[in-house]
Amino acid sequence: PDGTLVTRSSTGGVWAGHQRLAALFDWPPSKVRILSSYVGGSFGSKGTNSQIEPIIVLLAIKTGRPVRLALTREEHFVDGRHRSGFVIYIKDGANRDGRLLAREMKVFLDIGRHTDSAAVVIRNSAFGTVGTYNISNFRLDNYGVYTNNPLTSPYRGLGTPEMTWAMEQQMDILARKVNVRLEDDRIL
Repeated sequence: PDGTLVTRSSTGGVWAGHQRLAALFDWPPSKVRILSSYVGGSFGSKGTNSQIEPIIVLLAIKTGRPVRLALTREEHFVDGRHRSGFVIYIKDGANRDGRLLAREMKVFLDIGRHTDSAAVVIRNSAFGTVGTYNISNFRLDNYGVYTNNPLTSPYRGLGTPEMTWAMEQQMDILARKVNVRLEDDRIL
């Protein structure tokens, strides 16, 4: 009644959603309120608001009535956000005793049909590649690739778990090739 937009969503991105809706509809931020219930364990899936929310707002403006939307599982899959898929290539150079001398990594992230957060995942996934091992010659090429898959979003770890898993798998492969022994004298 007073011209204030009030939305209720299951979101962890209240501030971002508030800013986006105010800018999209050219309203003063004081006229936009987003209420969020307790989100619980979203682990990133509720970090930002749905792409459908502006359509719901338009329907409320046109009808002058409250609008409620409940998505089916299929609709949530299409509109919801998902973790990026990774394809990671690692090439290492080591001397005979297993000392790592060089590493080259090429990483491709499936960022879906469009995104507003791919740059964050691409940047943060690089953090785990440096500092873990002392490698004097290191190269990383990190690419976000648009695909026909659903929208992606940053999830817990922002790409670091995938990179760490790939590097540790590579270290196991390298250790086997150079017969590095574990502390209890077993060969990997």
